[in-house]
Amino acid sequence: MKIHLVPTPLVRQAADGWLFFVFQDEPLPVPGSDALSRRLDRMLKDWRARHDFSGKLNQTAVLASWESLPARTLVLAGLGRKKDFHLARLGQAAASAARAIRRHRCANLAVSLRLPGCPGDPPPETIGETLTAALHYGHYAFTRFFSSSKERKGEKVPDLVFTDAPAGSPGLARRLSEAAAA
Repeated sequence: MKIHLVPTPLVRQAADGWLFFVFQDEPLPVPGSDALSRRLDRMLKDWRARHDFSGKLNQTAVLASWESLPARTLVLAGLGRKKDFHLARLGQAAASAARAIRRHRCANLAVSLRLPGCPGDPPPETIGETLTAALHYGHYAFTRFFSSSKERKGEKVPDLVFTDAPAGSPGLARRLSEAAAA
């Protein structure tokens, strides 16, 4: 797994997948107010109107995006109730999202280091470390005793592209790489 930090917003980052976190019974989080963000918001509202996704803890949804978006796949991960939030729940939701996208062959996954409306307003470093470790662990599959070579290989852990990275934090990339190696 390679880790990339970019200052651009999530909805402007080209990637195989975008990961969004959703609090239970809260509106879907779409950052920005430009035309692309409005298109994404419309797509997610349309999808949610036809599906049962409430944002319960560990609930996930993987959906194909419209061709007008720079991501091929959108991943929604439920965080549970906002009043019950803590970083361990963020880790649980990220690990659930990693398990959900395994079969979708995402080479890279973009996720924001900002969680707007998140209780306690955790710093980007803490969010990044939590997400890196959880996405790495969630993608793990025990394949030691599988018989065919295809089954033994497993799927590659997608590279992580952290968007909305703060400027002037050179140690952040190192800390996130250490979290992935742990």
